[in-house]
Amino acid sequence: MAVAQSPGLTPAQVRDLAVTSVAQGRPDAALVLAEALLERDADDVTALLIQARALRDLGRFEAAQQSAKAAWNRAESDADRFA
Repeated sequence: MAVAQSPGLTPAQVRDLAVTSVAQGRPDAALVLAEALLERDADDVTALLIQARALRDLGRFEAAQQSAKAAWNRAESDADRFA
């Protein structure tokens, strides 16, 4: 996706925008951003957590659970697991 690869936005900025989108009740936008981050780095735990939350908010519970499990499995510390 162009957002994650845009020279104008860093991955950290895309993550922040995705978190803001979730907080503002825009899970569809958050999901697009999380998926762009995951295209760049499939092991991005924060992006997986954002994806899980967005999918849950969209009522896609099985997919949300899969994303949450993937984040848990890739987390390197308890702090990441319980973020």
